[in-house]
Amino acid sequence: MTSVIKSRLASLFAEGIEVSACFERDFGGIADLRAHGLSDVRVTPSVERALPDLLRQAAPDVVVVFDMPEVVAPLKDAGVTVVFEIHTPTLKTLMKAAPATLELCDQILVPSEWSRNWVIEALPGAYRPEKIVVAPNIIDRDRFYPPPLGPEEPAGPPTVLWVGKIASYKRWKDAARIAGDVARRTGCEVVMVTGGDCSPAMTEEFLTELSANGLREGVAWLHNLPLDAMAGLYKTCARAGGVLLSTSEAESFCLVAHEAMSCGLPIVAACAGALPELFQGRLRDSMFVPGDLCAAVQKMERLLRSRAAWLDASEAGIRRQAMYSPGVLASRYIDSLRVLARDPADELAPNARASSLALGR
Repeated sequence: MTSVIKSRLASLFAEGIEVSACFERDFGGIADLRAHGLSDVRVTPSVERALPDLLRQAAPDVVVVFDMPEVVAPLKDAGVTVVFEIHTPTLKTLMKAAPATLELCDQILVPSEWSRNWVIEALPGAYRPEKIVVAPNIIDRDRFYPPPLGPEEPAGPPTVLWVGKIASYKRWKDAARIAGDVARRTGCEVVMVTGGDCSPAMTEEFLTELSANGLREGVAWLHNLPLDAMAGLYKTCARAGGVLLSTSEAESFCLVAHEAMSCGLPIVAACAGALPELFQGRLRDSMFVPGDLCAAVQKMERLLRSRAAWLDASEAGIRRQAMYSPGVLASRYIDSLRVLARDPADELAPNARASSLALGR
């Protein structure tokens, strides 16, 4: 969720909207939020117990809640306007939000049409569907842009990049198997970037899987990279003629795919969740059925071995990203907040100041 918040900060600040945030745990993203200008961000053992102090200190016009349905009722009892955001595309997380809780919210925000349909199908009749607003995540074009890419073959070996959480729905074990096979076939380098929680047990399981696929010595494993470092990594991989691999069986938006595509890095992705909304036209040729490892390896190898195919996929991705205008998407999101924050009895100017408080685990 910190990645989603980071992607919005520049637009929110430019509109004079004050932002505060509070989380129950820090997996490394809070320092990056502060580096991007969010000074009022804190960690507390229980957001629910801290609500009275948070509301008194931040005095928000709107509270945006990420995956914490238990705070919705107390917020509404306090007379607060609540936006409930749904980004984690798993039924286990969604079902924590009781239908009555969702009905209390002033707005339910999702990042894709797929997410909207998924929520409606999973919880039919739980709330008024018109409450669900689609607001795609915003890509910072000042950071995520393609480096100069020519027709010549890169000098060094290409890179296979995978980015995700060590979570079952990300199918990270598939990624290790695909990357290991592709590395043996092409001699490519492999970079795995993880985020979120990474306990000792998860670390051991991750390293064991890498070893089982011949990657223990030949892989770079990076964890919780800042936004600027991620942008640099995508560009480095693009200059090397590399490919991003996405193995997830559920994606509500896939910020990683949008960021990589914006940097000119071709993607081979499982056809799941909201990704088909992004992979239009010729980009569909780079998709595979989740779990079809052989198809994924073939598509990866084709891009890594053919400069013409690689350039075609890179250029198609850059053109596709042009359809996701940061200015348009930011305006859509900010307008939805201003409408909620506005008291119908007031004559609030369109550029009047507003404040928001983001709450998450």
